[in-house]
Amino acid sequence: MSALEVASSRFEKGEGLINEESFLTFLRQRANEPGWLQNYRERNWRRFVDTPEASRRDENWRFGDPKRLGIGKCMPFQGAVDESVASELRQNSNLLPAAAARIVLLNDHCIEEAELSEDMRKQGLVFESLESALLKHPEEIRPHLEAEESDLGSAKQIALHNAHLRNGIYLRIPAGVIIEQTLVAYHWIEGADRAIFPRTIIDAGENSAVTLVEAYLSRDDEHAAFNCAVGSVKAGPQANVCRISVQNQNLNTASFLLDSNNCSRAAKINSVTLLMGSHSCRHESFLNLPEPDGEIRLRSMIAASGDQLFDQRSRQDHQAERCTSDVLCKNALHDKARSVFAGLIRVDEKAQQTDAYQTNRNLVIGSAAEADSMPGLEILANDVKCSHGATTGRIDEEQLFYLKSRGIPTETARQLLTLGFFEEILEESPDDLSETLRSLIREKFESGRAKGRS
Repeated sequence: MSALEVASSRFEKGEGLINEESFLTFLRQRANEPGWLQNYRERNWRRFVDTPEASRRDENWRFGDPKRLGIGKCMPFQGAVDESVASELRQNSNLLPAAAARIVLLNDHCIEEAELSEDMRKQGLVFESLESALLKHPEEIRPHLEAEESDLGSAKQIALHNAHLRNGIYLRIPAGVIIEQTLVAYHWIEGADRAIFPRTIIDAGENSAVTLVEAYLSRDDEHAAFNCAVGSVKAGPQANVCRISVQNQNLNTASFLLDSNNCSRAAKINSVTLLMGSHSCRHESFLNLPEPDGEIRLRSMIAASGDQLFDQRSRQDHQAERCTSDVLCKNALHDKARSVFAGLIRVDEKAQQTDAYQTNRNLVIGSAAEADSMPGLEILANDVKCSHGATTGRIDEEQLFYLKSRGIPTETARQLLTLGFFEEILEESPDDLSETLRSLIREKFESGRAKGRS
């Protein structure tokens, strides 16, 4: 029996349909892959099997609920894509109609590759599905996949992702290339008990600039699904990267968004995330600043209702001097929704003149809503500016009274105040996207979609 089979035999098949047999079948279907990629999958499957299930007793899952984020009976989709469904979803991929180029994925199958302008092609921009990129230039992608991964609590899910990785987005911007128009990618889930494992890789060369918007969406509101998305941004010296993620999957989906941001000398990364969908969502963000003068800004918004659970974890890792990191997470919680925020700023003894901030603000609207915050500092340098804070409050009754006195219904007034709460983050998005995001938030609270998991 091989080491892979020995490890797989220790996995409890009763927990779901992904098991030794299903993984080996998945592996055989990819027999034409490079040997290093097959080995990569096998190593990660062993790691998945050997890693214990997370527990609420684990510090990285404190106040969270790993059982709500299980994969259940969900499996990767192996069949052929229905062209009528693909056509419908291409038409509905309209979050940003004015995008310079877009990629559309359905159940980890690419149903539309990007059409780049002649100017973009001449500049050497690569923006394509990961499956296509692995066929064309696998050795470019290999170091991104094999890079050391951060662990903020979801090591088992990352290993499962790596073992079943099939598709995603590969974006490479050559040195000196400035892409002024926004690029966009859509990750759709369709059908019952689907599992997707999309990977996003952004590799920005020196003095380059780009903005990428990604949307994680469901075709229907009923079917159970599992999304485990992993993203990495590598910003070369003096590069400027903006990545905006929107998660609006249906309320029968368990969702992981596991991101790492790696900033070279004097580079800037701006990450903005809007989380609205799924019954349970885990969002992990690792901010890595190993070279001087780097800057990473992380902004996230959670619009939660019903009995949704959102679990956010972040780590700001300063290893070099004169770097800046700024994390701001704002959560609006209706009904019985819950949010968890745990963040750590760590400053190495060599990272003098660090400027680091971490803020979590919670607007609790529902009488049974709950927010837990655990900000933290670990400072080994002595010449730094570091602060963290968390606040939880309710809608200002005077503001609510003022709006109601002007004839605005109570629920509409609450929605307006919620949008106002998010505005400082929304205004950082491109103008053509920010209004779309406002509409999505309005629609969420107007439609009454959040009624708990069926």
